[in-house]
Amino acid sequence: MKTPDIPVIFLAFADDKDNHLPLLQQEAEDIFRELNPLQNRQHIQVFRDQHADIRKIYHYLTDYKGRVAIFHYAGHADSSSLRLEGQDADAKGIAALLAQEKRLKLVFLNGCSTRKQVDYLLGLGIPAVIATQVEVKDEMARDFAGQFYKALAKPNTTIEEAFHSAASLAQSVKKFSPRAYYRGAGFAEEEEKGFPWGLYLGAEEGSEAARAVLEYKLPLENHREIIIWGTPAYPESAPKLNEGLVMQLFEEFSKTNEEIRKWTEFFSQFGSMEYKAVRAALINILPAPIGQQFRKLVFGEQEAVSRKISAERIRQIVNTYDVLVRFLFFIMLSQLWDAIYYKKLKAIPSAFFDEFDMYLSLRPSEARFYNFVKLIRLAYRIFSDEQNQLEPFIKEMARLKEAFDEEQEFYEAHLFLEDIKHQMPLQAKEEELKSLCIQGEKHLATIFTKLGFCINYKLLTIKSVELHRERYKKEEYQLKLVNLFRIMQGVEDTQRSSPYPIDSQSVLLLRDEKDLSVVLSLSPFIIDENALKGAAESKLYFFHHFEQDEAGNFAFVYQFSEQLDEHSTGEEPSGEDNRLIVNDDHFPNIKGQFESFLRIMRNARASNEISYVG
Repeated sequence: MKTPDIPVIFLAFADDKDNHLPLLQQEAEDIFRELNPLQNRQHIQVFRDQHADIRKIYHYLTDYKGRVAIFHYAGHADSSSLRLEGQDADAKGIAALLAQEKRLKLVFLNGCSTRKQVDYLLGLGIPAVIATQVEVKDEMARDFAGQFYKALAKPNTTIEEAFHSAASLAQSVKKFSPRAYYRGAGFAEEEEKGFPWGLYLGAEEGSEAARAVLEYKLPLENHREIIIWGTPAYPESAPKLNEGLVMQLFEEFSKTNEEIRKWTEFFSQFGSMEYKAVRAALINILPAPIGQQFRKLVFGEQEAVSRKISAERIRQIVNTYDVLVRFLFFIMLSQLWDAIYYKKLKAIPSAFFDEFDMYLSLRPSEARFYNFVKLIRLAYRIFSDEQNQLEPFIKEMARLKEAFDEEQEFYEAHLFLEDIKHQMPLQAKEEELKSLCIQGEKHLATIFTKLGFCINYKLLTIKSVELHRERYKKEEYQLKLVNLFRIMQGVEDTQRSSPYPIDSQSVLLLRDEKDLSVVLSLSPFIIDENALKGAAESKLYFFHHFEQDEAGNFAFVYQFSEQLDEHSTGEEPSGEDNRLIVNDDHFPNIKGQFESFLRIMRNARASNEISYVG
């Protein structure tokens, strides 16, 4: 099925700076956390607006027309209006727009005293409304909504069951008598005074229409079935394991990469290509984090991964994909930071900050499953907007436009690999594993074909910078560094001089390994522990998630780039070898950089110089 078939859960949150709701953001995070696994499996689509205003609600309801199944509002409200950011909205206008949603099952108004809006909503034909009769404490509103969606996200749980589950939580705090109210039953006379929430239905009690709403469940099926189970295994005439993938990438990269082009010319003298040399050449041109994952997949150091059809091999295919998209995302995020700092941005999609906030709020086990293509697509819109007049550091960025077209093979390939990621550890029969390996290699090749332009850029770590100046000579900088490419030859410390000042203890991306005049720092998103400790060689870490200790102090948690989320349970591994904690005591300079980045992002959101587009 195509994306328009996927039902949308529309979440709108609006705070009031003069009457702040401190737990509103927590409610947003709790609800999204419960629904996100279903979204990741393509069962539903979740739209979340952390800073809802009238314009954005109208824009996105129009955008998702015909697909909205549940509309949830949280914030201040009264009998006739919803308090959105910057203004109060007449609830009737939004209600009229919601009434056009033919698939809409429920409107959930989690604000104070929204009961009087119910009659109007039901009168427009909206099947069901959850609303409040009285003022509701912020904490209770958060817990009630979180429990409702936690229950609803469970397989085969109905709206009615989810409502009673949330009510049970409320009852554990205070005795209430929750119930559903039916049209024609006399709402005002029969409402229980003590319980804040009511589930109101527009149909008569016992009617088929009432049952259809009360028994509504979130879908269990994948609305975009990408994984094909049970397809034939390798035919006898097919290339050996890895060979098809390696040769396809070699041919593709020969069109754009000078090193591969030279190898092609070399092999043409002999009339054939030597597979092992081709494989080594490919690994060498890849930036180290990607090259290390690709090497595990194709080089044969781990027999279960590179020489056998196995669940471990499929996991390595997914790991290689995951490192590639994370790497591209951190490149885009780093340049976005520069663009905001130097005031080059005039327009940003409003959805970017909402999605970015959600990403930063993920728990460790959730961060493992995050689909970075979402943020890459939104960041691409920033770079491609003519109002911003940005020159992307990655010159081939325009190729992403074609990749993001939902009808293109890249879109199918990334959904396949995301689906597989969410099914780890994979339980499949031998024949199914063979089938999945075929599909996985094919889709990974597609991802590299569309995103492999990163091979034309060189990665290195700058460990230290010393200023050298001699009498009557131009000053220059002596750099101690590690080249993070050509990993088949090994990664060793080296030195070189440069006329340009450059960031020390940082991971840099270069357009040309000989030219240090144009570089992009990827710190603090990608850091090198050995550079920070003054140790030899290199050990790269990718930012993974935030943690908060009992005292409320934040720490930034990184994972070793060669072992990103390699545990199979979805939880953090018991060992700490693949984790690096950055806080006030460990690498405070990196913590300071990250905090500076977050501060600039927050300021950009509040800036009057940047417009927010749909």
